[in-house]
Amino acid sequence: MDAKTNAPTPTEKVQPDYVVSVCTVVHNDGEIVEGFLREAASALSEAYRYFELVVVDSHSTDGAAERVERLLPEIPNIRLIRLSRTYNREIALSAALENCIGDYIVTLDLRLDPVEMIVKIVDRIMDASDVVIGRYRTPRGSWLRRMLSSSSRKLAGYFLDMPLDSNTGYCLGFSRRAVNSLTRIHSKGRFIIYDCRLVGHRNVLLEYSQALRPGARAQQEAIWTAAASRLQMVIAHSLLPLRIATLLGVAASFLNLLYLGYILAVVIVKKRIAEGWLTISLSHTVMFLALFLILAILSEYVGRILEEAKDQPRYFVERESSSAVSCYDKSRLNIV
Repeated sequence: MDAKTNAPTPTEKVQPDYVVSVCTVVHNDGEIVEGFLREAASALSEAYRYFELVVVDSHSTDGAAERVERLLPEIPNIRLIRLSRTYNREIALSAALENCIGDYIVTLDLRLDPVEMIVKIVDRIMDASDVVIGRYRTPRGSWLRRMLSSSSRKLAGYFLDMPLDSNTGYCLGFSRRAVNSLTRIHSKGRFIIYDCRLVGHRNVLLEYSQALRPGARAQQEAIWTAAASRLQMVIAHSLLPLRIATLLGVAASFLNLLYLGYILAVVIVKKRIAEGWLTISLSHTVMFLALFLILAILSEYVGRILEEAKDQPRYFVERESSSAVSCYDKSRLNIV
């Protein structure tokens, strides 16, 4: 009788036993963080038995962390990680991935990504995929910005010998196996989109529509900041620029050697030699251009070596908080 009483009715939805982690990064998003967490918690509790919401606060100054902490006695399974200072979104997202405990992990941009993507991403991961990359249908920004963004991604992908999909952001999904692989990458410069391809697990693109959340501030990365980020990604993960610098140095040296041969031939053939100010100036200009270009590239790599040699953590945590209420038995979770 007890077994029949506890058995689910035909109309009752059986919730799965695995844990789903939803991660997001907050930076001065106090106006929208509460609404996002309520929507996400509602969607998760309806679809899954075990879940958690991991919120990484990148040292907001508008009280966003305090707003999240006020929700801890009310909304279950929230984990707040406040970083000691403001870090870029890639590092903050790395902190979320390194601290989540789910079997399936979904990352969302709380300003733009709908919570309905959670179930779609998890379902797609369960269809024999380890990484799901959300690609929004309508690109944002002016045509110039879109063209520069697409061109820089293609160029970076060429240098890295790995395709970088356009119109992608931080709407991502991972299996536990993929997250374990990502967290083994100890490079100080993190680029999640590239790292998703680097680990080599099965990945799939999932198209969706972005919409700015009511009350959210439309923030777009400056063009020069995005270009610098692509450059840093290439420098951090490719030796091709260094090899180009080497080839430039060899080519410049070879041209200089030919020019030296030309000078010797002129000295032997001609009895009177006019001052070659223009030629000398031109050769000096070309040589110094190649020299300083090489030095510029080498200096970037030296800076990268310095960052790696520091061997310090990518981020520091100021404090952590968790919900006072829970909807599951922690003894059954895959956490030590």
